[in-house]
This record gives sequence, structure tokens and C-alpha cells, in this order.
Amino acid sequence: MLDSTATVDVQVGYTNWAVIPTLPPITLISPSFDLDRAAGVRLEFELRVDFESHENVHRSGFSVVVITNDLQGIELGF
Repeated sequence: MLDSTATVDVQVGYTNWAVIPTLPPITLISPSFDLDRAAGVRLEFELRVDFESHENVHRSGFSVVVITNDLQGIELGF
């Protein structure tokens, strides 16, 4: 659960990528986390926004980006 009420500057992200800090960095993708668009992708989450404001009126308060294994994606902004 993410609770962003403590600060205004909270940003969070979840991914199936892991970066190993070597020189140069190595990026690994978890094989158990496969978003196959041909098979279908289902995204579920619960969200409660008590209050949201910012100076840029063209910015969403909460966004979800889903990118499938064939690099097709969608961004949902709320």
C-alpha cells in the first residue's frame, strides 16, 4: 500500500526490470513477469485520492503505464 499523505513529492514505480549497478549497468527482465498482449492483459488496482492539486492543469494526479512484452503500451491518467 502506498500512502503519499506524508509529503507532496512522492513518486513510486513498480516494474519487472532490475538494474545491476555494474560498469556499464546490466538490465535484467524477470521471466516470470510476462505481459503477453496476444493472450490478454488484465490490470486491477484500488485507488483512493482524497485530494489532488498542482499548478499544471494538463497533468494527471495519478497515472498508470502498462507496456507489454512486444513493446506496445498504454498510459491511463486519472
